[in-house]
Amino acid sequence: MLEPTDALLIANTFLEVYSLLKDIGLFLKSSKRGELKKLFGSKKETIERKFKEALMVTKNTIESCIWYGKGYALAGKCGSKVDRNFHYLMGRVINVFNNIHLRLDPEKLDDRLKEHLLGQIKILEKYANHLLEIQGISNHTNPEEEAIKIIEDLIGRLRDFETSMEPYLKPQS
Repeated sequence: MLEPTDALLIANTFLEVYSLLKDIGLFLKSSKRGELKKLFGSKKETIERKFKEALMVTKNTIESCIWYGKGYALAGKCGSKVDRNFHYLMGRVINVFNNIHLRLDPEKLDDRLKEHLLGQIKILEKYANHLLEIQGISNHTNPEEEAIKIIEDLIGRLRDFETSMEPYLKPQS
């Protein structure tokens, strides 16, 4: 069972991401017209580090939701097909976030990216929290199908997130 303190921890980590994005906005506003290309040294590195930190905190929080969801699915007597889907989901989360983290183009870190990332993270948060709804799924008529649907919805949002971030990434080498 998800303890209230665990639910609060998950909510607070998403709030931490939103706070990081707010800090990025303040850094960008303090530069001339928010143009990162004109920044030098530590300020530019700070903004890049905060963007990457926001991505990694989001990834870690989604992974926590996956582990809770998987535990609930196992407790709900969902079978190996659901387990395989959770493994695939975990791999996709790691792959998508690491790819974005590694390829994020420092020349494209601006307020537009901050706003885009804020919107995308809110969507991912919503769908990651659906994994927590798997708790008590054994009482449903078809728990495996419902669990798989929740997993597939998050996989779809990850695909959308990855595609939407492409303009902000360096080309693949």
